[in-house]
Amino acid sequence: FFEGAPITCEKKGAEESQSSSSGGHTVPVTIVTGWLGSGKTTFLRHVLETLQKSHKKIAIIQNEASGVGVEDELKLVDDEGRPVADLKEIGGGCVCCSVRSDFVAALEALLKTRKFDHIFVECSGIADPGQLAQMFWLDDSLEGGIHLNGVIGVIDARLTNLSGMDKVAKATRNQLAYADIILMNKIDLVDENTIKKLKSTLRQLNPVPVELTIRSKVKDLQTLLNLQAYKPDAAEAAIQQALGPTSHSHESHGHGHASAETHLCHHPRHSGKCAHGCNDNSEAKHGTNKLSEKECVHDESIGAHFVELKEVEIDLEKLRRWLATVLWAHIKVKENEGQKEKKMNDASVIMRMKGLLRVKGSTERHYLQAVQELFEITTGPKWSQQDEAVSSKFVIIGQRLNAKELEDGLRNCCSGAD
Repeated sequence: FFEGAPITCEKKGAEESQSSSSGGHTVPVTIVTGWLGSGKTTFLRHVLETLQKSHKKIAIIQNEASGVGVEDELKLVDDEGRPVADLKEIGGGCVCCSVRSDFVAALEALLKTRKFDHIFVECSGIADPGQLAQMFWLDDSLEGGIHLNGVIGVIDARLTNLSGMDKVAKATRNQLAYADIILMNKIDLVDENTIKKLKSTLRQLNPVPVELTIRSKVKDLQTLLNLQAYKPDAAEAAIQQALGPTSHSHESHGHGHASAETHLCHHPRHSGKCAHGCNDNSEAKHGTNKLSEKECVHDESIGAHFVELKEVEIDLEKLRRWLATVLWAHIKVKENEGQKEKKMNDASVIMRMKGLLRVKGSTERHYLQAVQELFEITTGPKWSQQDEAVSSKFVIIGQRLNAKELEDGLRNCCSGAD
């Protein structure tokens, strides 16, 4: 897998609809992530109670002991008879499954037991949802049975130090970077100002919708059941969300959003030198409107960045080559006793990427989706006449993002670029 990795990281079969090869509908899988005590299990109890009343068959897969409760009533085994999960019946055809190690094997065994309307995967407090998302998005052996609905991130509203460097803040940032919607839970325990500040911080980290909840109860569960965040055209909606009323778009300029350590200013008009060492004197490019030090957000860890390219067209082959390089830039492939293994380095890490592309020689929209080292580019409806001046837009979420390098790299993917 690692040899020639930059050539093999594009997801294939992306044009297929979310239906099985036999013509039946696939089962949506939703990943629920968040730090310990954020309210994941309470949310899943709420989901279970609500859907059981509608006679829906739900499976909850856990990779940790949880309050939903799993007892060793039944062992799920793989094709070779090895136990892969413990299963508990929880009424109405629903099950709760505690996975021992292999999520794919457990899910395949689970799908053989019955038909489900929805499957939820509850990550442990320290699990990487990006790896799970990439696995469910990529695994060809499961494509006939499931599709990835999206990632729900849950955060305790009392976590006021999200920009901090303690392990809880770091892990939470990593988890929420992959979220397609964020539930800010326990808002009844904080004041309005705290909620407002945390929402602002979350937007800098990952500009997805944030829903406020008390005891993890959501107002519209159907929205979460139908995220469809990995459908190709979901990228366009995600970009519009990122360009909300508090966002700005700028030609020939990335708009960075970061939280606590990337050395990336989150506002494009920053000029001069701030207390953290940002030095940008290009006032003709950025404007003369200087920001205070408090408005400059630095995070060597995780943040979001927006890039808009106007009046240019994307060369798909150049873009594919650039993606195949940049998505693996943080990984060193090293021989270890004859085996190839991944080693991390200090380069920028793109965790999630979405794009709406104007492509050279095409009258159709093109969509980009990427998670960790995997990406796909798909086509959509034709541009209308009103869209003639449309630009290509990208939302990039990652670690240690270098705004200028990202923008330069994307500009070099344009038709006519050297």
